[in-house]
Amino acid sequence: MNNETLSADIIENKSVKEYIFGNVVVLTTNIENFRIKTKNRYSEFLINKSLVTQQQFFITNNVKILYPQAVKDYKNSLLNGYPFNPYGAFLNYVVSYNENCALSFYYDTYNYTGGAHGTTIRKSDTYSLNTGREIPLSAYYKNITTYRKNILEIILQQADKRQQENPGMFFDEYRSLIKKYFNEESYYLTPDGIVIYYGQYDIAPYAVGIVEFVVPYSQVDFPPKC
Repeated sequence: MNNETLSADIIENKSVKEYIFGNVVVLTTNIENFRIKTKNRYSEFLINKSLVTQQQFFITNNVKILYPQAVKDYKNSLLNGYPFNPYGAFLNYVVSYNENCALSFYYDTYNYTGGAHGTTIRKSDTYSLNTGREIPLSAYYKNITTYRKNILEIILQQADKRQQENPGMFFDEYRSLIKKYFNEESYYLTPDGIVIYYGQYDIAPYAVGIVEFVVPYSQVDFPPKC
């Protein structure tokens, strides 16, 4: 085992920026992110580069799209005499696994555009600290032709149990929706297993939020290790 890349040092950071129009804050961006530091400088460089790219995309995308919308909404509020609710864009990273030469995290983007509630989109990445490359979900299984079926069986069993315990938690057609919206990239590691998640409205009402299912490491062929 290479102790130098067993885990990474996590350096957290937070930044808030306000965008103003007519002396009024119409949009606020809030980023809670991180960088890593390891003795493997090449892996460190690759992972940090990816993190920077994600955050730059978030800022550029939201300023380009949300700011003009916020300005338009603010102007309309002045013309029509109704209150203006400032827009907000939030990016929050959570490191869920950092051991056995693997770094896994998810990041939620939450946009608020003045309505009753905002929208959250989750994405995630899992990297090898030895190579700095992303680890695909298939890497944890021997048979890449059947692992998808095996994972779906586990998810459906858990979903059936939740639906029985809490009727109405999922949409009526949740079983077919689970299969339809299964995404091999929508996963991250935790100490307890591999988490597969579904976005808002994919398989359940908005109030349920992002739905997660855990595949225990005892049910995969290759748990994370150095």
